[in-house]
Amino acid sequence: MTQPQADDLGKIFAIPAENNLAERELRSLVIARKISFGSQSKTGLETRETLMSVL
Repeated sequence: MTQPQADDLGKIFAIPAENNLAERELRSLVIARKISFGSQSKTGLETRETLMSVL
């Protein structure tokens, strides 16, 4: 049995080396926050946190 080479690690672990997928998943939430100017109160902040955690 041969030892795996450094360029075989991507095939072995099947884990992407970047976080593009995570960033794409959050993009719509970040844009919505930006165009709504965020929350203007503590209650608004807590409501938005709750809604975004459910989604």
